[in-house]
Amino acid sequence: MSEPMPARPVTAPPALARFVALRSRDFRLLLAGQAISLTGSQMQQVAVVWQLYLLSGSPLALGMLGAFRVVPIIVFALGGGVVADEHTRPTEAGGLSAL
Repeated sequence: MSEPMPARPVTAPPALARFVALRSRDFRLLLAGQAISLTGSQMQQVAVVWQLYLLSGSPLALGMLGAFRVVPIIVFALGGGVVADEHTRPTEAGGLSAL
């Protein structure tokens, strides 16, 4: 009878192996640019809300601003899903390039 093979020890991947993409200079530049852009966008959003509250003093105005920002996203996302379900990709691409 043969002896069972000893189990190989499970080794975790090196910590740096998880961030292989960071070795690429172009990816690091992209990541840094995205972080800076996102920070600027968030700062602008806070400034707009703050300015609106200073001018109006109304929580209702803040709620309306939030609704005006979210409603178009929801409407176009739902509409885009319906279009994507009903048409093929070549039809959609032709329609979008006509815009």
